Amino acid sequence: MSINDSITDVEQAKRIIEEVGEVYQSRVLDNLRCLTYKKSECTFEQNAIKVISNMYDEYALNVANVLWKDKFEEIPQYLKEW
Repeated sequence: MSINDSITDVEQAKRIIEEVGEVYQSRVLDNLRCLTYKKSECTFEQNAIKVISNMYDEYALNVANVLWKDKFEEIPQYLKEW
């Protein structure tokens, strides 16, 4: 992948954040993920969990794409060949 490409894989995005992102960025992902572990029979809570899961994906992709442009040289090669 080149610097002009976009990250579209959430798992790759998470790894990029862990490698070259700020500690708080990884912490945000961890906290959002923790909120999705709760299981519920309640429709409102199930819907809320889906929204939080989508927030996790969007946050990861947005942050990783910024890091991809700003810190491309620092990103390990294995992540560039994902």
